[in-house]
Amino acid sequence: MRVNYLVPVYNERDTVKKVVDKLSALPLDKEIIVVDDGSTDGTSEVLSSLNGIRLIRHDKNRGKGAAIITGLKEISEGIVVIQDADLELDPSETPALARAIKDRGRDVVFGTRLKGHRALTMGYICNHLLAAFTNLIFGSSLTDVMTCYKVMDVRILKALKLRSAGFDVEAEITAKLLSSGYRIKEVPVSYRMRTKKEGKKIRLVDGAGVLYALLRSKGKV
Repeated sequence: MRVNYLVPVYNERDTVKKVVDKLSALPLDKEIIVVDDGSTDGTSEVLSSLNGIRLIRHDKNRGKGAAIITGLKEISEGIVVIQDADLELDPSETPALARAIKDRGRDVVFGTRLKGHRALTMGYICNHLLAAFTNLIFGSSLTDVMTCYKVMDVRILKALKLRSAGFDVEAEITAKLLSSGYRIKEVPVSYRMRTKKEGKKIRLVDGAGVLYALLRSKGKV
């Protein structure tokens, strides 16, 4: 089973090499596709020095969703794992997520950051409320809608016909999967949340776009 790691990157100079090194060390039949989304902090130079990746560049910052859409065009077969470049999640846990797929035509695996995590931070509270809202309107039982670890056959992801350019792509993927009737299995993963000082990019204001993406994408397949 071929595993395609799709890594959207924007201004992650201090962590992107560590992420790529961890992915490269995994004993899998794999390809690492990195989309540099218009980085301006030296990330581009770091990526130019790395071997074993397929590197695509955006001339300006377009957003996480836009980077995923660009990278997806380069994948024709196998499993897709979306991997952020910030080291909040551990790439060494992704093979277990891929193995959890039993039926490549129907199954999707989410790596949930929230099962077993009960830190009363604003990020945890917002993610918990977002999951509750998602479950209310879709009749689902998810714990983590915004996790980057959404693992599935590339044919499933391409069939969703993504259009969100920013962080709201996570909500769009979730909404369209649920609307399409795919079976989403959650597997707990380790999580080390960054602070804004450390480079955390998603903001409270992005929440409105996420909610809109959920509602806009409901029933769209």
